[in-house]
Amino acid sequence: MVAMVGQARTERHFGSDEPLTYSVEQAAKRLGISRSLAYDSVRTGAIPTLRLGARVLVPRAALERMVDRATEGMANESAA
Repeated sequence: MVAMVGQARTERHFGSDEPLTYSVEQAAKRLGISRSLAYDSVRTGAIPTLRLGARVLVPRAALERMVDRATEGMANESAA
C-alpha cells in the first residue's frame, strides 16, 4: 500500500508536462507578481525555495501548497 502511494506521487510529478521547479522569474509570472516582489518574497521566506548550488528554484508543489493555504485562509475568513 505504501508503495502505491509513493508510486502515485511520483507519477503525478514526473508524468506531468509541468516542470518540477520554476526559476524565481517563472514563479513570479505564475503568481502574477513582479520579479522584484518575487525575489523579496524569496528572501523573506514567503516563497519556498530549493537551492542547488548557486541556483535558486521554486518547487512547483510547494508553490501550489502555498497558494492553496492562502486561498483556504481567505475562504475561512469570508465564511466567518
